[in-house]
Amino acid sequence: MADPIPEEEKERRLAVLMKYQRELQIRQNEGIVGQTHEVFVDGRHESKNQWAGKTTSNRLIVFSSPQTALLGQYLQIKVTRAGPNSFVGEHVV
Repeated sequence: MADPIPEEEKERRLAVLMKYQRELQIRQNEGIVGQTHEVFVDGRHESKNQWAGKTTSNRLIVFSSPQTALLGQYLQIKVTRAGPNSFVGEHVV
């Protein structure tokens, strides 16, 4: 049995669905902006002079801090911006 739906239509439908999903994720994540979360620091972005870690709810957050040698520590991070898959924040010192 031949597929009645052309590939172009499948691709269009998928693009519409992905765009809608991205908008939903951003809207949901924006509700977290302004909150402070405990974050386990597990990485460093040398080129951007930023740290990376995960919240206790396993959300990725990239943040700046005036301190050094933060790997492996739990820190309080205030969320300043949200994207569809991650957050940006500041170390609450």
